[in-house]
Amino acid sequence: MTIYELKADEIVPLAETSFSANEIREREVQRILKDNIEVISPGTLIVSEEFGHWEESRRRIDLLGIDSEDARLVVIELKRTQDGGHMELQAVRYSAMISTMTFQQVVDAFESYLQKQNRDPEEAEELILKHLGWDEPDEESFAQDVRIVLASADFSRELTSSAMWLNERGLDITCVRLRPYSLDGRVLLDVQPVVPLPEAEDYQIKIAEKQRSERRSKNEDRGATHRIAQVIENFVISSIGATFEQRHGKMVFFLPKSWDSKLPIIGDSWKKLSQRPVPIVLWFNVLKKKKGIKLVVELGRFPNKSFRQEIVRDLRTAGFTIDKRGDRPDARYTRIQSTHKLFAEVSWEDISDSMINETLESIWNDFAAHLSSIEQVLFSKDWTKAEIPSG
Repeated sequence: MTIYELKADEIVPLAETSFSANEIREREVQRILKDNIEVISPGTLIVSEEFGHWEESRRRIDLLGIDSEDARLVVIELKRTQDGGHMELQAVRYSAMISTMTFQQVVDAFESYLQKQNRDPEEAEELILKHLGWDEPDEESFAQDVRIVLASADFSRELTSSAMWLNERGLDITCVRLRPYSLDGRVLLDVQPVVPLPEAEDYQIKIAEKQRSERRSKNEDRGATHRIAQVIENFVISSIGATFEQRHGKMVFFLPKSWDSKLPIIGDSWKKLSQRPVPIVLWFNVLKKKKGIKLVVELGRFPNKSFRQEIVRDLRTAGFTIDKRGDRPDARYTRIQSTHKLFAEVSWEDISDSMINETLESIWNDFAAHLSSIEQVLFSKDWTKAEIPSG
């Protein structure tokens, strides 16, 4: 964005320049900004310059500060280059390094900084407390997060894209562009935040928080469904007495003992059940959108398609609902029957193991009559025909 000088009869663009053209070194920019930090990071108290109090590393944070609003540490990195280099990755690394700093460690760093500034180091703790509006140190509230401020003559698209992506995932990165202009031998500085955009900052913060909340919810849901699947697996083994089971995430596959002993291993049905390719399988599935548990019975693929269609036809005659794929020769799986129970409107963490077991018991009892009818159809078949290809 160009800056213009407004004259009586015309608008004249100012000549854009660079720090190097004006022999302004990075250290000079840093020296000026540390005493005028409000320009790029409002509400920040600088507590250290070239901070590097860690072992086995020569890396240094340009400026380290404290945010007055929520007592976060602030990592400030400065570059006078035209694209910012890889400063976002560097700042993230620094943030990880200082994330465990205590109040006293920050006070110690501030004391060293004040001493170098020829100021009284004994004031360090008092100045920090005054900045935060605290009467005394509060370790539980201090430095619970880290904010990052990147200041550069410009930023590459890769850098700004990375910063926005990291912000969406819970980090707090601000990119501030420092663009120098020349006017009558003077250097003017255009200071513009580019990430997040000021006019969209509130919106972006809300969107980022929503996305973080959704990710937390998904992670909680995933953890809950896997816990429920573990309870289901235990129920399948102990209460149903299945001789075969395999758990995939929120699904638990199994066969009752009577089926396991009579149904053959054929073809490549149910490849994902690598231990046992069977022609038919039962599985419990944890429902996520509507919290509950579903029991499903499905028929796999047979080498002998006509024999498979014969089974589908007999199951329909017995009164079972079969999905439409059952009549297609290329059908891989066919759902024979399913039933489900929903939990009450409770949160995942309120679904106890006992509630899960009661639900499983209810589903299994409701399904007993169906299982008996399915058995009659399956066990009346001559399974020697299963692997004979149809004409």
